[in-house]
Amino acid sequence: MIARSVGVLGFGFFGDAAVLTGLRPPPAEHAGLARDLAWWDLLLWSPFFLLWGTCWAVGGWRLSRT
Repeated sequence: MIARSVGVLGFGFFGDAAVLTGLRPPPAEHAGLARDLAWWDLLLWSPFFLLWGTCWAVGGWRLSRT
């Protein structure tokens, strides 16, 4: 979840920023949709996955200490 939110898998903060800045241009016929989806992912889903992954990591770390 953390890897997805950061952008290692192509989505996430880095992937969305690349689409929005034009470093990784989407196909011309879907450019508007790709930018809309990148904004949604950047502002909603990536922070959610980062928070969720962090909670799982902290929970696992605390469980391993007990």
